[in-house]
Amino acid sequence: MSVPNDGSAARNNALYSFSRSVAMALICCGVFTFHNLAYLAAVSIMMIVVAGIDGVIGRKISKLRTWLPWGMAVVNLVVLLMVYAHFF
Repeated sequence: MSVPNDGSAARNNALYSFSRSVAMALICCGVFTFHNLAYLAAVSIMMIVVAGIDGVIGRKISKLRTWLPWGMAVVNLVVLLMVYAHFF
């Protein structure tokens, strides 16, 4: 990956977003290694929180960038509750 080194805020934001995304992707891959409902729940809750925060940040940009992450957070929460209802 190559990001122009112009020292801008946009570049720094892109690098922080990239590092967060890579870390979360690696954590999510752990679900295939650790077959544990608690681990799955922790990853799901992490994604719900991240999507919720993205929605709050998106409020300053546009309605679409607010409602899409919040919609994803709701979908993740519903699926998490369905998994728990099925296993408990």
